[in-house]
Amino acid sequence: MNLGLDHRRETMKVLLLVSVLMAVSTALVGPLTFLGFLVAMLSYQLADTHDHRYVFPVAWLTGFVVLSGAYFVLRHLFYAEGSVGIIIEVGGGGFFLIHILRKGRL
Repeated sequence: MNLGLDHRRETMKVLLLVSVLMAVSTALVGPLTFLGFLVAMLSYQLADTHDHRYVFPVAWLTGFVVLSGAYFVLRHLFYAEGSVGIIIEVGGGGFFLIHILRKGRL
């Protein structure tokens, strides 16, 4: 603000850039890396601690639930034979944006 910049506009531009870069890296590397990012964020929020004795089991269960939930949604709700990566990317991308917007800072 001291430099004469609109802080909200600059924040939204950076958020858009982060979203695009995350989408490009997910498309190049694959959805399983994005699954690791998603599971790590969820497990830290669910465990509500940084003690790895609690975070690792929560991360394992969260990863299992996310993958089995994606298979369930793909097979039973969409009746599709496609890739689970699509469900992981859509759900994970939405969760990533909600997490950044709720936190209030990048």
